[in-house]
Amino acid sequence: MINQKVVKKRHDLEFRMDAAKMIVEGGRRASEVAMDVGVTAQSVGFWVSAYKKAKEGGGDAALSIEGLKLKAANEEIRKLKVQVDFLKKTMAYFVELPK
Repeated sequence: MINQKVVKKRHDLEFRMDAAKMIVEGGRRASEVAMDVGVTAQSVGFWVSAYKKAKEGGGDAALSIEGLKLKAANEEIRKLKVQVDFLKKTMAYFVELPK
């Protein structure tokens, strides 16, 4: 048996919100949008739920979506800080840094 690695695609927030918007505001079916964008209907369902929560959150979907983008950016910054710290420690192991 051949081991096949399953690669999960990560779609950015704007892509997910646009797909959800096609369903909520465009009147399309979730299964149609899922086939069009190449994901499962369940994934699109999660995106629609998140879109509706964002839209209900402050009454203005754009502001809530901006909040979600900010949250994603902060998470990316946190990950990058962890990577930088790791690289600093690795570099210190191989080369003694001046203090």
